[in-house]
Amino acid sequence: MFLFFFIAYITLDTVFYSFFYKSLDTRSIIQLLYNFHYIFLIIYIDLDYVYLKKIIVRASILLSHILILHFLISGDSLEMYKWNQFLFDFLPGWPNTLILYFIFSIFLIRKGKNSIYFKSILIFALFLTGSRGGLLGAICVLLIPTIRDNLKYTKILSLSIFTLLVIYWNTLYDLYSNLKFFRSFDRIDIFLTTLSYVEQRVLFGYGGNTIEQLSDVKIDHIPLQDWGHAHGFILEFALRYGLIGLILFLLFLYFKIREIKDFAWRFLFCLFIVLAFFQTYMRDFTFLSILIIISHYKNFTSKKSIN
Repeated sequence: MFLFFFIAYITLDTVFYSFFYKSLDTRSIIQLLYNFHYIFLIIYIDLDYVYLKKIIVRASILLSHILILHFLISGDSLEMYKWNQFLFDFLPGWPNTLILYFIFSIFLIRKGKNSIYFKSILIFALFLTGSRGGLLGAICVLLIPTIRDNLKYTKILSLSIFTLLVIYWNTLYDLYSNLKFFRSFDRIDIFLTTLSYVEQRVLFGYGGNTIEQLSDVKIDHIPLQDWGHAHGFILEFALRYGLIGLILFLLFLYFKIREIKDFAWRFLFCLFIVLAFFQTYMRDFTFLSILIIISHYKNFTSKKSIN
């Protein structure tokens, strides 16, 4: 229900913003239509688990071997990650999108034969991507049994981690003003830039437009460079559709998560949502396809266990 409210709202938001502030162009229409893909998360889809698993896992393991082989042949420094720049031209979505398949594959083979070897290959490949989100996702998947058996301790641990993240963010923010070369300075600048836009249209956003489409809007913060997007779905949705659109979409996700009864699959769904806090995965077809598979796990036709 909340998804239909969300789609109806963003459609009206896009039309009204285009009418009063900016003409409706081709890109705005495409961005609006993309949101209709979320309907696939709620309609019935009959999936063949064994077939999907074979395709996803085999492709991920093949790519992992290619990635590791390329690194070994290049002979470049592991710390600098200069060697992986070559892969931008040959692997679509490198490296941020590719890690989603690796994480999902680790989940799918976590109890299978020879899983230790394949999990090691996938984790090493994730390490080579340099993606912090990828490594976090892999660790969380491996910890699913421990988390499931110690839920009461997990809540305490989650609260502690959240507190540490707040402290960490504040520390980065303090360093930002003095150390522009700090590793996370770009994320902080994107956050401040997005926040400056959101403050001007808190409730309704900018009719589906993102940062690079708002060059004519004056803000108080001076960005260090021109950013393309908000680099995270919370900020991105707040920017595009305001708090109203963001709240409607979060309510949809909340009730979608409650529909998933199996702990492991529910945990995985939540994990991917958390990863989307730090990337624009919510507008990525790869990410959406994985969410569709996770949300329809109960409809798998295979007689083999999905657990």
